[in-house]
Amino acid sequence: MGRVFPLHSYMNIKALLILAVFIAASCRSNDDDMVESTCNAIEINSDLFNNGITDEFEILEASVTNDCLVILLRYGGGCGEIDATLVLGDGGNSNVLQRNARVIFVDEDNCEALLSKEYSFDLTSLQDNSTNSIEIILQDFPDNPIVYEY
Repeated sequence: MGRVFPLHSYMNIKALLILAVFIAASCRSNDDDMVESTCNAIEINSDLFNNGITDEFEILEASVTNDCLVILLRYGGGCGEIDATLVLGDGGNSNVLQRNARVIFVDEDNCEALLSKEYSFDLTSLQDNSTNSIEIILQDFPDNPIVYEY
C-alpha cells in the first residue's frame, strides 16, 4: 500500500513551487534594456584612429540595436584583462553623412584560447539634425556600411 503524506506536506510543496515561479519571473529582464544600459562611449580622435596600436582580433558581427553599435569580437586569450574602444576618425568620402570607425582592442593576456565577446558602443553623439541616418564604415568589417537610423 502506498505511503500517505499529511496534508500540510502538500501545502508546503505547493508554497515552494509558487515561490520558485515568482522568483524566476521576477528575474527576467528585457534584453533590449540590457544592451542600452551597457553601451560604452565612443572616442572621436583622428590621431588614435590613424595610429592606435591594437592586439589581434576578428570582427564576427556588427549591427545597430537601440542606438548602440553592437560588435562581436573573436580573439585569443582567456587569462587576463581585455578591453575594446570604438574610435572614430574623419568622415568618409560620400554625399551621405558617413563616419570611419575602428576598434582598438587591448588584450593583456598571453593565453591563446579562442574566445568571443560582445561590446556595445553608444552612437547617440553621432546624431545630426540635418538627417535621420548615418553610415558607419567599420575598419576590418566586410559588411560595410553599417547604417544607423535614428
